[in-house]
Amino acid sequence: MDIREGDARTTLCDLGGPVDFALIDGRLGTEPSFARQVIELVAPQLRIGGYVMNDNAEPDSLGHIRDTTKGFLITTIDRGAHVTHLSGKVALVTGSSRGIGRGIAERLARDGALVAVHYGSNRTTAEETAASIAEAGGRAFTVGAELGVPGDVDTLVTGLESGLRAHGESMLDILVHNAGLNFMGRPIEVLTPEEFDQMVAVNVKAPFFLTQRLLPRLRDGGRIVNISSVSTRLASDHGIGYPLTKGALDVFSHTLAKHLGPRGITVNSVVVGFTRTDMTADALSDPATLERNISRTALGRIGQVPDIADAVAFLASDDARWITGAKVDVTGGVNL
Repeated sequence: MDIREGDARTTLCDLGGPVDFALIDGRLGTEPSFARQVIELVAPQLRIGGYVMNDNAEPDSLGHIRDTTKGFLITTIDRGAHVTHLSGKVALVTGSSRGIGRGIAERLARDGALVAVHYGSNRTTAEETAASIAEAGGRAFTVGAELGVPGDVDTLVTGLESGLRAHGESMLDILVHNAGLNFMGRPIEVLTPEEFDQMVAVNVKAPFFLTQRLLPRLRDGGRIVNISSVSTRLASDHGIGYPLTKGALDVFSHTLAKHLGPRGITVNSVVVGFTRTDMTADALSDPATLERNISRTALGRIGQVPDIADAVAFLASDDARWITGAKVDVTGGVNL
């Protein structure tokens, strides 16, 4: 297609579906911002692994300059790189030093986001997660704050702001509330007020007040994803306290979705079932436990971390722009 200055947004805003290849060639006029406008419109429509190619037909990706002597748009990033659908986005994932949270952080980073890797007490594992992201070509930094204690939100926000400044950022696009606490095997007869309060503090109060503090930093069109549990729709053998807190988080999700709709911010819950992580390894080492959980799942296996991370990445992307206030069941069909 032939485009001229001033009409790029109309011409390129919808190319009719994912694009595998874009050859940007020719004089792009005299306006310095025009080259950037073309890239910003075309790049989000590239399929993962697609290419923007310069006038010499050499595969490159998003980095770009204007050749002021010729007026051509020229790409500058290494050949073979690819544009990802979260490029330029900034994400915070709570409880992301290990397990499902780590998988989510790594997936969002792989899709192009700068990720704040939050941890409660284990700084070493958080730094390992950030290092893993960096080794894969992504960007991440760690933020330490124990949740469920006085001053937790203040500590987390202070660390987040410091990390954002170090990376030349000040705003968030994606907020994933993954951190959680569960006292297993504590039915109503034995669950203590202290244990109950701890779960409420981590699973309900922390997401609520962290969101409250970060709303001014969350860009319009942003994403909030709350990690919930299949236990909210099951009579759990493991006690009543944890499902109560996750049920509260679900209410928070759909109520906040309504409230933030005018800003274009989507809010959704991801319902998680039994998932294989380092934290469930002991339980799954028991053949009876493993078989019992597999038998309850329509797809006939235990969940894997990428199953959850992929769903969160979808909800964080523009592909999920028309989904809000939803409980997305990512359990493989538990107890259907």
